[in-house]
Amino acid sequence: MAELFGIVAAALSVAGLFNNAIDLFEYVQLGKHFDTDHQTCLLRLDIARLRLSRWGAVVKIEADPRFAEIDPKDEEVRVAKRILEQIISLFSLSYSQSVSLSLPERENTIASLESFTNTNGMQELRDSLRTLTRRRRRSSSLSNKMSWSLYKRKHFSRLLDDIRELLDGLETTFPLRKEYQQLAEADLSQYNDEQSLRALSGAATHADQILSSVAEQKLKDLVGSVNAVHKATVSGSAYVRVGNSSCLQEAAYLRSFNATLNRVEVLEATGSSTAIVGNHYAQL
Repeated sequence: MAELFGIVAAALSVAGLFNNAIDLFEYVQLGKHFDTDHQTCLLRLDIARLRLSRWGAVVKIEADPRFAEIDPKDEEVRVAKRILEQIISLFSLSYSQSVSLSLPERENTIASLESFTNTNGMQELRDSLRTLTRRRRRSSSLSNKMSWSLYKRKHFSRLLDDIRELLDGLETTFPLRKEYQQLAEADLSQYNDEQSLRALSGAATHADQILSSVAEQKLKDLVGSVNAVHKATVSGSAYVRVGNSSCLQEAAYLRSFNATLNRVEVLEATGSSTAIVGNHYAQL
């Protein structure tokens, strides 16, 4: 298994580590305990992968000779190599967590592809993101026949959180915010429907703030004021309102404000509570 995770990292250039790290994202599958969140969780992983590929494109990892060195002299490139090695180590750990379960445990939590529906075209959206990513990397030294499943949500959440922190480190080491922003805008230029932009904006919130903000802006430009609750549970006499409101009668008053975006992923209202997702305008 050493060759799978690039444990022989000392023999790889920074560009080689980058290509291996990009490919490892595709090896991860999820068990059936993820249920209806299956596609959404994988979309978050796809977005993190796209973010890594965006970094590689911005720093010109395939063209800059510094990244072709196995033992780079440039300090920034040395930091990048350590971070990429850590990303690969995270996937190695996730593999170990998968195989550490006993066979009965794995069989009880395995998910068949047929058990998940293509909710709101999520698979097509994921496929398009993968196409973007693949254009930015060369073939790696990894086997394309391997995959493993994560069966516990805590393992997936930790993997995604740790990857996000490492990607933050890459972008901090190479502070090219304007270039990252421009490429994120180019990546999302093909998405002009509300459904895709909502999915991207929500899934990118904890994985890629730049992409999330670009998706949110496109969504605001597309539909104006957007107020949404992804999942809501209301009980008792609780009151929930989603949308902007005004104490004035003139509809033009509301339209005079800039577009707004208020989004709640999970909302639970009980008892006599009141929850408002949106803006309320009053003339002072």
